[in-house]
Amino acid sequence: MSFGTGAGLGSGAAGDATRVGILSDALLDSARKRSQRRLNDSKVEVEHLTLVVDAMWSLLAERLNLTNDDLLARIDELDLADGVLDGRRQPAPAMCTGCEAAIPPGRPNCQFCGTPSPDRDPFT
Repeated sequence: MSFGTGAGLGSGAAGDATRVGILSDALLDSARKRSQRRLNDSKVEVEHLTLVVDAMWSLLAERLNLTNDDLLARIDELDLADGVLDGRRQPAPAMCTGCEAAIPPGRPNCQFCGTPSPDRDPFT
């Protein structure tokens, strides 16, 4: 695609506006395609993780004689760990042993003093 002063684009401010519009449309289309690819990749990943969780649960239920009620009770227990039964797992932040600041879940160390996060959770 050429953005020169070719026929039909005009010259001056009107031509510049047309070229900017064409470029903007191309950039938006590219961003849309990139977002769609990421969304599709995420869907594939979620489907795979769902399969893995289903396999793990079926093994645990079979070998340890657990029931779906056992699983649902544990889900509620973990969900309520943050004080809210909302279907989400929101662990509380760790407290820094160096400066006593809150360390958000998932951070390996304190953002203020650099002290390693105590008792890091492997799932955050």
